[in-house]
Amino acid sequence: MAAISGRVVDADTREPLAGEPVDPLLTSWVRGRREVRTAFKSVITDKDGTFSLPGLRPGDYVLDINSYAAAAKPVVPKAGYPAIVWPGGSGFESSVPFNVGYGATLNIGDIKLERRDLPSLTVAVTGGQCVAGQTYPVLLEQFSFSSFIVRGVLKASCGETAVFDHVTPGEYEISAEASWQEEQKRELGSVFVHIGKHNKNATVHV
Repeated sequence: MAAISGRVVDADTREPLAGEPVDPLLTSWVRGRREVRTAFKSVITDKDGTFSLPGLRPGDYVLDINSYAAAAKPVVPKAGYPAIVWPGGSGFESSVPFNVGYGATLNIGDIKLERRDLPSLTVAVTGGQCVAGQTYPVLLEQFSFSSFIVRGVLKASCGETAVFDHVTPGEYEISAEASWQEEQKRELGSVFVHIGKHNKNATVHV
């Protein structure tokens, strides 16, 4: 097996950032396409900003920093800091995987996050047979080559809106489904949205 360790810090102050989700993503080529999938080893940084990822398969990795860590216990991203894919600093397409060999323990040093204002995304779910007191689970996902990576989960009550706070700008899919209904007859819907610098409203029809 292999291991990765490092530290997450503020880009300006170099202060350590505690409670930051770190999700190792294993990259590979499948039928001529690059694929990114979780290694199911998500952790959060300690009070000194450090993290350790033991027990990894040898291979090529990128680290998903400050995003919703769906592979382990979900963690709310730290407010004011964007989600980044390291190395690369922005999205999956610009990331550059690094290799970790069998038996290796790789310390990657400091990963710097730049604090900035981030927009919110307000979601409404319309249509369907929803009645008072019921809610639609809503997923916020980002496409990575041939995989979808979960960026947030919330519940939208019937006739009301729900808000994803501090969303990193980019391309997303929002999906909702009536989880209380039988699977064969379940109402569901999705919509693709672009999140820029400003707050965004979106509607999912089921």
